[in-house]
Amino acid sequence: MKKIVISEEIKKEFIKCLVNGNYKIDNFKLSEIEIKSNYIKIGNKKFPFLKNITIFLEKYDESILAELLLSDNIDELIINYQKNKRTTNINDEIVKEAYNSLRKKWGYKLIELTNTSVCPYCNRNYVFNFIKDKNKYVTTVELDHYYPKEKYPFLALNLYNLIPSCRTCNHKKRNDDRRHLHPFFDDIDKELKFSLKLINSNFYYSKEGFDIEINLVNNNKRAENHIDVFNLESIYKKHKDIVLELIQKKYMYNEDYLNELFKKYEGTFFKNLEDLMRLVSGGYVSDSEINKRPLSKLIKDISEELGLI
Repeated sequence: MKKIVISEEIKKEFIKCLVNGNYKIDNFKLSEIEIKSNYIKIGNKKFPFLKNITIFLEKYDESILAELLLSDNIDELIINYQKNKRTTNINDEIVKEAYNSLRKKWGYKLIELTNTSVCPYCNRNYVFNFIKDKNKYVTTVELDHYYPKEKYPFLALNLYNLIPSCRTCNHKKRNDDRRHLHPFFDDIDKELKFSLKLINSNFYYSKEGFDIEINLVNNNKRAENHIDVFNLESIYKKHKDIVLELIQKKYMYNEDYLNELFKKYEGTFFKNLEDLMRLVSGGYVSDSEINKRPLSKLIKDISEELGLI
């Protein structure tokens, strides 16, 4: 749920994924692309590329390629292509076929480059990469089109329209057109906050004694849609056992005990206090690391509310 920053390195790697092989491309500029019948030339280097990508790259001129591949102003792009009827210049089937050539390779590469292990939409499911054998790389991540490719086929290959997500979130929003938070443009961690609602005095030993709520921080309509589209309220209520453990740990790990543990094991088990709190809470408690382990957003927010961290 931490915003994923699209760096210049990621843009370069995206273009590299359009070609068939792991080749080093330095100082890439779109204007340096030269399209030939069986290779792509960037600067003075030639690279082979995938069949469906070949057709796509041969089809469009530089200005259209720049928009389709790397424009981060998607709303303006939609206006240009719909109101100005630029979509008449684009063969939807060619774009879709090119995407099918790209998607598995780019999904694997994207979460590697962004150091993302957890779905940025829900922070609940892993999106791991792993090596199946020496020659085949596999990933559990799916690429979600923030703007559906069925409705906006010309955005099927746009870098900023390809969101790494878990299968659950990708399929949950498939038929929902409501605008929700965008992991490349929005810091979802700062728009939503989990909180504890006490129901009765049994909260410290029974899940029936409390509830989990998700609150809007900035009264953002897209944040409200985000909760609803991905059904976050319902799915997080299934994790009350995690919250119950945090409540109990608050009573068990008082400040003196935490300080004692830190002094005893600093330099062996813990490099810093944050390491200790990750062990105690079971999740990453740093804002910058909540994309590394499922439920870290929930654990961080509730732990802060309890005063555990």
